Amino acid sequence: MEEIENSMMTFKEQQRKVYDDLLREERTYLQEVAAMEKKFDSWSQLPAPATAAADVKKAASTVTVSLPPAVAAFERFLAQTGGHQGGWDDYDHQLFLKLKSKHKNYTTFMQVAGKGIPGRSLDDVRQHDEWYSEYLILKESKKKAIQEWKQNKEAEKNELLKDDEDEIEEEERKKRKREEQLEKEREERLKHLSEWKVQKGLEKAKMEEARLRQDLNKAKEREKEEKKRLEIKAQVEEYARQRAEEQEILKAAREARKQQEKAVHRLTADEAAKIQERSQKMLEEKQARKKEKEVEKMEKEKRLQKLKSQVEVNVSRDPSRLYKLTAGWQQRKEEGPGAGDGGRLLQMPHRAVPSWRQGLS
Repeated sequence: MEEIENSMMTFKEQQRKVYDDLLREERTYLQEVAAMEKKFDSWSQLPAPATAAADVKKAASTVTVSLPPAVAAFERFLAQTGGHQGGWDDYDHQLFLKLKSKHKNYTTFMQVAGKGIPGRSLDDVRQHDEWYSEYLILKESKKKAIQEWKQNKEAEKNELLKDDEDEIEEEERKKRKREEQLEKEREERLKHLSEWKVQKGLEKAKMEEARLRQDLNKAKEREKEEKKRLEIKAQVEEYARQRAEEQEILKAAREARKQQEKAVHRLTADEAAKIQERSQKMLEEKQARKKEKEVEKMEKEKRLQKLKSQVEVNVSRDPSRLYKLTAGWQQRKEEGPGAGDGGRLLQMPHRAVPSWRQGLS
């Protein structure tokens, strides 16, 4: 609606400018007509030689081409007869008008004017009176023509206004129709867009659901694989533990069998009992010492943790220590190459054999 109002205001403003231009042209034409009348009046006061009259007639014929017929006839009449005074000077013409308005009877007027206007004969007065009568008729026709011209201009202007109003209404109707069409098309586009968005949303939801289902399946597969891996790992660890226990048992059995075989050949039953008792006692003592060490280790760790929490050690960095000799190396250097019981190793140690492998082929 705002666009329609703006377009109407713009159109009205344009039409107002057109009307103003027409009014200015009308005033210009009226001024030109008044100027021509004044010019003709000035020409009537000048002497009228034959060449000047011919020039005036020629100029009048060119000027009156664009004027209404009655106005053109009046202008030609003035140009041909010597202007608004009919070729007379101002004094004679004014005296003629004064006597004519004073004496309404034509015969009396002619007698008085023939004697009262100096230098003018009765024939001159009669011709001037005929000229003046025609002058008044043509002047009245000119006034009517100008009035009709003004009325026609006013009618044309009203008609133009009416046409403009009709044109504005038609333009508004077309614009409303265009707006309705555009609104309908916009609604159609919005409808299609909404349907497209709904379709895209459904497709996106389906794709998202498929992706989530796929991710869930992958997670389940990973969980199954991890569970299977942990089970296999647990089985392997259990198998290794059982195998180690079996190896320990076998080893212990072999050791016991060896000891028994030795005891059978060398010792009596009492000695075997004493040996077994001593072994059992040694085993108990060994277990007790081991337990004491574990307790001491735990207490030591507790003390270390307590000391670490209480004491903060700040040691400055000394990169030059990397290049210094150790105390042992410095002592061996001072003692000489043959000092001590050290020397070159004649044999390299081999890899240690685990306890559960010892004694097996």
